[in-house]
Amino acid sequence: MDLERLYSSLYRYRMFLYRVFGKPVDGILPKGSVCALEDPTPAITHGDVLHPCVRYIKDGFEGHKWWMVYTPFYGFKDALENPRLCYSDGFGEGWQFYCEVIGKPQTGFNSDPTLLFHEGKLYVFFRENYTGYTKSLGCSRVTRGCYVKDRKVYFLTEPQLIEKRRNIDTEVCPAFTASEKGARAYAFHIRFCSKIMYSLPKFLSTALHRLLGLLKELCIYDRIKCRGVAIWEADSLEDRFSYKKTVKLQGCGLFTHPWHFDIFEAPVPGGNDSLFAVIQTDDKHADIRLAQSDDGEHFRLYKKPLITSESICMKGIYKPTALVVDGRFMLYYTARDNNDRSLNRLYVTGEDWATLLQTLQS
Repeated sequence: MDLERLYSSLYRYRMFLYRVFGKPVDGILPKGSVCALEDPTPAITHGDVLHPCVRYIKDGFEGHKWWMVYTPFYGFKDALENPRLCYSDGFGEGWQFYCEVIGKPQTGFNSDPTLLFHEGKLYVFFRENYTGYTKSLGCSRVTRGCYVKDRKVYFLTEPQLIEKRRNIDTEVCPAFTASEKGARAYAFHIRFCSKIMYSLPKFLSTALHRLLGLLKELCIYDRIKCRGVAIWEADSLEDRFSYKKTVKLQGCGLFTHPWHFDIFEAPVPGGNDSLFAVIQTDDKHADIRLAQSDDGEHFRLYKKPLITSESICMKGIYKPTALVVDGRFMLYYTARDNNDRSLNRLYVTGEDWATLLQTLQS
């Protein structure tokens, strides 16, 4: 059996399971439009966008209201995953290059950038994984912070989040908030595998990974376990954060294995603001779903997906980011190009915020 037939058979198998267990396959939002992007290295990155984080600054920053950070990742070999900062003077659909936050490390990789505008500063946070910097700190991963001004990057004196373990990560895809009371970071707490995997001979580890990958495709077992939302706190954004606790994500269900997410605040009926999250429900076969928190800690997933691979006719849906501006919900997400499996394109879709909430709650 060739690979195309195998993929087709596995897809039909998953669709059968979805029908049996009542998993929705239709999203409630349209596919949306592809976002134009100024790429400073088109021959290398081909306009690729991954891990987008979009923020709207009401009064603007350096003359622009829409800002985005992302990491290009075209293909797996020699891929650049260096955070880049962009701005938009439209409605967040056409993006201009502002600066590169950090270059590609000699070893390891960068990932999961996020933005926060606070007290006149535009902060960028991103993760370093198995780099020379993390090795110097005696850990596996860190989340580093910086702020930008006049296209220059000013790194903070110490990393904000530190994770020493390899098989467990409490800072996956972090997002930050800040107030006069202090700063908080939200991230997914994920167990990648057992510690034993790292002590096995390479040939045995490779074989086991392939077996576990097959079991995941068959929806029998997923070695990657999301334990919930990890909460970190600090006195300020520029201090080192302390891990406080992990809170279970409610409403996951059989086919939901949370992988990446982003948070935003928005009003709910009655006029108060609530904390929301847009969540990528799996690392490979993802939908995008909305979650809400009434207390800033416990998130509850809405059952109806915002988008699915079936509803947009594209595969490889990855990390979303969202916000509400002037009463309209804006969802940004990436999906693999149908004609180039190495290319991740950025899309934006949306809906009237009050209408969307009503649809999700009905």
